Amino acid sequence: MTVTQGILNWAVIASMLAGSIGGAQTTDQTVDDLPDYDFSGKEFRILNGAATGETSFWWADEVNGEVVNDAVYHRNKGLSERFNVKITEQRLVEGDPVQFIMSSVMAADSAFEIADIDISASSQLMLDGYFMNLYDIPYIDFSKDYWDIELMGDLAFGDKLYYALSAANLDSYESTHLLAFNKDIEEKYGVSRLMRYDSLYQIVLDGEWTLDRFYEAAIGATFDMNGDTMMTGSDSYGYLATDDDMLAGMYIGADEVTISRDDGKLAFALTGNDRFAELFSFLKTELVNDYCWYDGDKAALLDMYKNNQGLFVDITLGDVRNMRDFTADFGFLPYPKLDEKQPDYVSRVESCNATIVPVSCADVEFVGIMLEAFASHSYAETLPAYYDVALKMKYTRDEESSEMLDMITSARTFDLGDAVYGSLVRDKLCETLRSDECADLDAALAVFGEEVEMYIGKVNDIMVEMQ
Repeated sequence: MTVTQGILNWAVIASMLAGSIGGAQTTDQTVDDLPDYDFSGKEFRILNGAATGETSFWWADEVNGEVVNDAVYHRNKGLSERFNVKITEQRLVEGDPVQFIMSSVMAADSAFEIADIDISASSQLMLDGYFMNLYDIPYIDFSKDYWDIELMGDLAFGDKLYYALSAANLDSYESTHLLAFNKDIEEKYGVSRLMRYDSLYQIVLDGEWTLDRFYEAAIGATFDMNGDTMMTGSDSYGYLATDDDMLAGMYIGADEVTISRDDGKLAFALTGNDRFAELFSFLKTELVNDYCWYDGDKAALLDMYKNNQGLFVDITLGDVRNMRDFTADFGFLPYPKLDEKQPDYVSRVESCNATIVPVSCADVEFVGIMLEAFASHSYAETLPAYYDVALKMKYTRDEESSEMLDMITSARTFDLGDAVYGSLVRDKLCETLRSDECADLDAALAVFGEEVEMYIGKVNDIMVEMQ
């Protein structure tokens, strides 16, 4: 494809998508209020913490016919022309991006304007004061629709924001979890019919997709395929997921968190939490101690799913593009609610790359203008290309799954005990969930709860000092 063809094709796509994001009509808030600026060819340097070879949503060398790549290219081209700037991306061939940021800030060398960096890996830098409070940066208007302010709020510390998430941060979408279900297995075992529903989609739409329903479906598709009386990686399971994806997907889907906020301070949310205790008991009894769930290496689990050995599999939106060659037909569902009293389905966002501004930033106004413009232009171009065209039109196999994706992405959340302090909270919960010595949540908290409380106390002390 030539550049001219790419521009023409993108023009068709852009006009087709004008006015819609994720199926919802856009408003005047999709347009930024930035004045005209001419930065005389100044460089806007983006440090991308993604590994070499991973997809970049910040930079594209040229158009190549791939819809998201071309959208990124045209967005950057438009921004460069609008503000007369030179946008560049830095990738570290060797070394740790977190260490690079720390060294750069300490040296005050202004090596980059912004960095796109993993939240969990960089959280200590945030506590150590290496990142700017985004509220102190001019020209950023968080009231605009192109900022994921609720998702950012999940990561807020006190009254400060250090991680930016907007339509430009597609990695937060890539890191959003959902369930894929195998339609062939669902039909073969009559899963929906046994539950007296027309389809799994209908259960979700009726608001009745709960843990009980999920388990009923999963257990109905679990079989000893080779007849050796042992459930192994050669058999068929109702649910395939790593232990941390299972646990975090389920409790966040149940609209629970492990770390909450109380008057701006962090609080351990599990002590005395009857609802979470009910969930913990269900998972321990029905999943961990039964045979319908199988865990292991994620790549191996996807291979099992591809081989028709799983009704449900935990995936992220980033996994969807790799499922195009799957022979078996599949659809998408949100994670289940805990019960029907829960009003909404909630989707987990695991730790992902988010944007930070170093305290060594040499030109805060320049960065504020560019961040706002990136968010606005991405809302108009790259997010529709990624979500409406790539995900919903190219990778999704039915209209119902498109409707499910809208539901999944409409209520996305981080839990600090998963996305930031996963090794301290989520992983310890996984260990106790499997332990025969921890019969319930109270017994689990007796093992690691005090450690979490002490750490949260230290974080709160640092937050007070940062005020």
